[in-house]
Amino acid sequence: MNASTFPQPSLQFSRIPLELAHLNVRVVGAACVRAITTKRTKSDKPFLDVSVGHRDGSTTLRIWSDAMPAWMGIEPGTAVELSLLSKAGFRPGTFEWAVEAVHPLAPDHPILADQLPMCPVPAETLNGRWDAVVGRLTHAGKTLLSVVLDHVGEDAFLRMAAAERMHH
Repeated sequence: MNASTFPQPSLQFSRIPLELAHLNVRVVGAACVRAITTKRTKSDKPFLDVSVGHRDGSTTLRIWSDAMPAWMGIEPGTAVELSLLSKAGFRPGTFEWAVEAVHPLAPDHPILADQLPMCPVPAETLNGRWDAVVGRLTHAGKTLLSVVLDHVGEDAFLRMAAAERMHH
């Protein structure tokens, strides 16, 4: 195993911009659904508060009763492609997103990695540490590591989350 095996972030898709600063801005891109809460208006009509986000931030979308069917089957943890249009908010001088379309993405879409905690240590440093640890293994240790990596899959092993206090 060498230093090039640590996965690098994928930029093969577009994260939807979440900041609102202007009126009538249309954006399309990917995000992760973090939470969905059903609420009721003062006139007792249901609506959804949907929290979406990615590594660059998060926002809450209001999904009114007439648009709720498009969200059937979408659960927290789902990767979605959103088409949003900024509009004037309820309070003067504020903006909010109007959802024009939502489409679930593949269950293995790379944006889902945005929900995982990110290691603050640069990949180059981790690669050096990995190479040093593997270099100190005995022949039996390298054989065991090879069996584990063959069984789990090297890419999956390198992407698995781990708690430093529990595993190290």
